[in-house]
Order: sequence, then C-alpha cells, then structure tokens
Amino acid sequence: MKTSELFSLNWNDVLKGLYTAIGGAVVSTIMTSVNAGNFSPSWTAIWHGAIIGAVSYLSKNFFTPAKIVTPTE
Repeated sequence: MKTSELFSLNWNDVLKGLYTAIGGAVVSTIMTSVNAGNFSPSWTAIWHGAIIGAVSYLSKNFFTPAKIVTPTE
C-alpha cells in the first residue's frame, strides 16, 4: 500500500486524522477535568482540541513524502 504523495492527502489520511483528533481531544479534555477535581468535560474544549489535532495531523501528512507500507500479518 502506498501512502499519499508529497503535498497531497488521500481519504485514508482524512479518516485517520479525524480519529486521532477526536480521540486526542476527548482524552485531553477528560484528563484536564479529572485533574481539576471534577468530571465535567467542556464540549467547547473538546471541539477546539479536535480541530487542533486534525490540522496538526493533516499538516504532518501533507508535508511527508510518499512511502510504501507493507502490512505485517
């Protein structure tokens, strides 16, 4: 399987970016809430964290040259 070319993104990048962004934002917000001594996650903080995570992940993939990935069994 070949990853996306340099300066381009494919659907696999977008889906992995969304997964990474949402997961990271949820975990980060929950941990901040728990460390503050209560459990009341803020949806605004989750949304902002997800946007930052998605932009970071997609930017990284946009500037990374293509590689051939061989899945292991």
